[in-house]
Amino acid sequence: MADDGIPAARKDTLVLELLRVLDEARAPLKRSEALGRVEERLRGTFAPIELTPAGPSTEEARWHNHLSWYSTHMRVAGWLDKTRDGWVITEEGRQALAHYGEQPDGIAAESLRIYHTHQKNASSPSRYAPILDAALELLEPGQWASYSDLAAVASTNAQTVGSYMSSTDTEGAHRVLQKSGTVSPGFTWNDGRTDDARDWQLDVEGWVLRSPIASRLR
Repeated sequence: MADDGIPAARKDTLVLELLRVLDEARAPLKRSEALGRVEERLRGTFAPIELTPAGPSTEEARWHNHLSWYSTHMRVAGWLDKTRDGWVITEEGRQALAHYGEQPDGIAAESLRIYHTHQKNASSPSRYAPILDAALELLEPGQWASYSDLAAVASTNAQTVGSYMSSTDTEGAHRVLQKSGTVSPGFTWNDGRTDDARDWQLDVEGWVLRSPIASRLR
């Protein structure tokens, strides 16, 4: 993840507040709802740089984009899980919350350390899957990215990305296209739908803009 200009202490606050939100929810929360609750808790404390767009072709705030990516570190660390119903804190996440709750210094760095250790030691699917899922969460309706874009982000190849897009439950797989911006021939959704359904969904969303995801997130 590129340098986002957010100080380390603030990163600790964002990670801690996300864990608190999920702990208090007692039920899975969709990404937008979880981050919305974090925003409510921290309203009035955001620095100007945190509220600026994360990239030239998105209106998503920098802090929002940053915490979305840190949620991937937290997932790999075992602190939260991302299910079809939403994000949910784990027992390990509650332990991290109890440990860092009064003194959050270093909680973000610890999640990142665990993430990098896992990435070095993990087998191929478990290494790239959390990164691809996180990238999909950042693809908004009307945006698309290519298989090679995501391959660069996840340090894998376009063929592997294509196979994963056909099997993942994470929303947004239909927004991953060929470099030309066209649907890959023979694409099927994980529930058996064909590329015709994908064309229809993209038309509904009004897909016109290639996401800067590769340059923004490496």
